[in-house]
Amino acid sequence: MTTGRQINYPEYENFLDHLQKKGGPFRFVTAHKHFPVGSKVGTAPKARSLEEIRKSVLESPRVKSVISEETLRRKCAPEDVRKEAEEILDEMSHTFNLYNVRSFGYAVCKAMEKLYDGIYVNEQKLLEIRERSKKDCVIFMPSHKTYFDFLLLSLICFQYDQLYWAVFSEYVQTHVVNNDRTVEFFVEATRSRVGKSLHPKYGMLQMILEPYLRGSVYDIVIVPVSMNYDKILEEKLYAYELLGFPKPKESTGGLLKAREILNNSHGSCFLTFGDPISVRDHFGVTLHRNTFVCQPDSQFVLDVQAKTEIKKFAHHVVEIHNQNAVITVWSVACMAILQTFDRDDQATLSYSGVYTGVQDLITLLNQLGTVVNIQGNLDKNLRYYLEMHADLFEAFDIAASDFQLKFIDFPVAHQKQGVPIKVMERAVSRLILTTYSNGMIHAVDSEGIICAILKNNGFSEIGKVRNEFCWLHNLMKREFVTIPGELPQLFDKTLKILETSGILEVSDGKMEIIDEKNANVLGKLVLPYFYNIEMAFEVFSPKKPIISDLAEVVGTVQKNISDAYQDRLPNTRLSFLSTEPIKNAFAALTDFGIFEKSNSGLQTNFGKLQQVKTRLANFTKSQISTSKL
Repeated sequence: MTTGRQINYPEYENFLDHLQKKGGPFRFVTAHKHFPVGSKVGTAPKARSLEEIRKSVLESPRVKSVISEETLRRKCAPEDVRKEAEEILDEMSHTFNLYNVRSFGYAVCKAMEKLYDGIYVNEQKLLEIRERSKKDCVIFMPSHKTYFDFLLLSLICFQYDQLYWAVFSEYVQTHVVNNDRTVEFFVEATRSRVGKSLHPKYGMLQMILEPYLRGSVYDIVIVPVSMNYDKILEEKLYAYELLGFPKPKESTGGLLKAREILNNSHGSCFLTFGDPISVRDHFGVTLHRNTFVCQPDSQFVLDVQAKTEIKKFAHHVVEIHNQNAVITVWSVACMAILQTFDRDDQATLSYSGVYTGVQDLITLLNQLGTVVNIQGNLDKNLRYYLEMHADLFEAFDIAASDFQLKFIDFPVAHQKQGVPIKVMERAVSRLILTTYSNGMIHAVDSEGIICAILKNNGFSEIGKVRNEFCWLHNLMKREFVTIPGELPQLFDKTLKILETSGILEVSDGKMEIIDEKNANVLGKLVLPYFYNIEMAFEVFSPKKPIISDLAEVVGTVQKNISDAYQDRLPNTRLSFLSTEPIKNAFAALTDFGIFEKSNSGLQTNFGKLQQVKTRLANFTKSQISTSKL
């Protein structure tokens, strides 16, 4: 439901142009830098040494308490546990050695020049944040799509600026309290291998907010950063991982030296710094600090209300990531291609057909108030992206007025649990397409759900549609991230958009579709996400009421999907073989209380499961044959 962001180039600076104006990477990284040192209210700025930070962590009540507990539990000498704590701290801590920063920064800059045509940053916002960091602790919270996220953000900021958990918590919080340097962490915790925002994790955020809740700092400033890429460095790696093949060992140095990556253009990337969020202003009276100030230094316990408010805040940051995301023509093109494959996965694509599909989707998105970033005219931009992603296709003539696009199959190492190698090889390109198409799904997910409810469930009363909307969004909360507790408000906002765009009409408490064509399109954009988890649900059978673990479920679901694909059953995409939505389906059923723990594993409550499946089937109108699967 969130709108895309149109790149206003006067607002954005191309960092690569700036790099050349500075005389190239070497002169840029060796130029004199003035890094603002933050200060606590009423004190003068003072940079702390590594030894001072180290002592602050190891002598903290929290770490000393855990060392004592571990000494008793392990029945060993306190010196042994403290030594382990020191080793943990050595592993995670930085020295902020500017020589090392410059050396590594040079390698990163050289790689960026080869990889990207442009690195666009909304510079004025970043300069404002730099000034803010002089008085308040600034926490960058970027979206996380690729391994390069933290390298790129660190480079831009260089231009402008139980035992383990205890040590890590204290290390992070001593930076927050003393405002040594700005801090960066990913609220999604891991890279999104599926191209859309992940359900946020809360542990690190709670740790960051603890000094504020304890009254150790006056305020903390959170800066959401949306990071978008024309071409993701690890696109093929992600596809293999999602199919269940082992993840190779990664390193920054190895990534920078990968010849295949450095020899190919990856287009542009966009770093959009959002408005700073004052934690003090945001939480206001919803979090009373007096509850936490009195807690012992060695422990920190959040009550239910505090946990709820912090969770909502994490989802709020992800929503801002989506609002500031740059939706590209390539993201729309991948969605259009997948819709063509829904009709026939063996179809031969033509450029003219893809162009028409992209044009139609962009028109619909604009009608909804969502902006797609088009550089130049659509034809030129679409050809630019096809040439950039030419490694997905057999050779074609990009200069021809029209040409065919045929996806290649990518090699896989071996067969997986009954899924033929040929199916896996074809699935790689479909997963890559899905990763990029997911970059636009946040703009239409809620609209699509409402349209599909009206078309499939037959409801027209606003109250009934709202109830179904909230239930479906709750079921899919790991696929379409929303703010907990605010689904009714989201429904009202989405309904207003559909009314304003002329797709729905509301009268006397009832809703009516008045633009059948676009309502159908919106429904078809989101329904595959529901088909995917619906097929995952089919793995649970009364013939096998107890499952041992999630791995057992994933392999069986993948085989069932492969069989359905080969039998050409409707509503089956090869991208459904991805392990991510299968795991999300399992988590959704867990949320709904479908599983009960037993001595031999998890026992399925088939009564509850059938209720969920029946309600979902009323929405999808699927004709999935359980016996066939």
